[in-house]
Amino acid sequence: MLMDKWVSIATPNPAAPTRLFCFPYAGGGASAYREWHRWLPQVEVAAVQLPGRENRLGERPVAAMDRLLDLLVEALDPLLRQRPFAFFGHSMGARIAYALTRRLEQDGAPLPSWLFASGSPAPWLRIPEAAWAEPDDRLLAWLADLGGTPPEVLDSPDLMQLALPVIRADLTLGATWQYPYTTPSSVPVHAFAATDDDYATPERARAWERETTGPCRVSVFPGGHFFLHEHTAQILRLIDEDLLSVAR
Repeated sequence: MLMDKWVSIATPNPAAPTRLFCFPYAGGGASAYREWHRWLPQVEVAAVQLPGRENRLGERPVAAMDRLLDLLVEALDPLLRQRPFAFFGHSMGARIAYALTRRLEQDGAPLPSWLFASGSPAPWLRIPEAAWAEPDDRLLAWLADLGGTPPEVLDSPDLMQLALPVIRADLTLGATWQYPYTTPSSVPVHAFAATDDDYATPERARAWERETTGPCRVSVFPGGHFFLHEHTAQILRLIDEDLLSVAR
């Protein structure tokens, strides 16, 4: 394993023609992508670790998108210049991956070959973030309804005392980010959605086509907001097809 403060590569693959940077959902960490290399043998999976979680637990989470983008550009720039790459993000992670793509375009830096946006409405829709400014009890109820947090974590005051500040900061980051773009990106998009996700509905996923002048694919799976964990193999098979088409 290769790991620094910002990026974790569970299985280094220097011969891989492309690298996939994976951004976490709210409250999540790099460990969510630890096993992805098993389905992507020709891709080096690089999971992005944000402050405030897992090996960065002692650091303050970042609650402002522009500040996070400044930090990500500085941290990832050397890696983005080594070989072709793509971005994947689920929910909040998709929004971060999109905003970072637009920052790279603005800076004239290398761009991802694909943006894979999972469980996220198209940013131009400006769908409000739920519960980000609610009291803890309402935020906990929202998390329980969303379904991504294990019940044993929700029922543990000690664990939630650690997790809630990170989740709240992550949701604040998304809720307070002002969508500033008047023209689409040139980077192709593949959006993934679930039939029973009330936040990132299939219709809202199809709206990603307005975010790019390139191809836009949409794939829909059964399940709720965290369908990512139920259909990992199928999602990664589609990602692999997109990345191999670029390599060819």
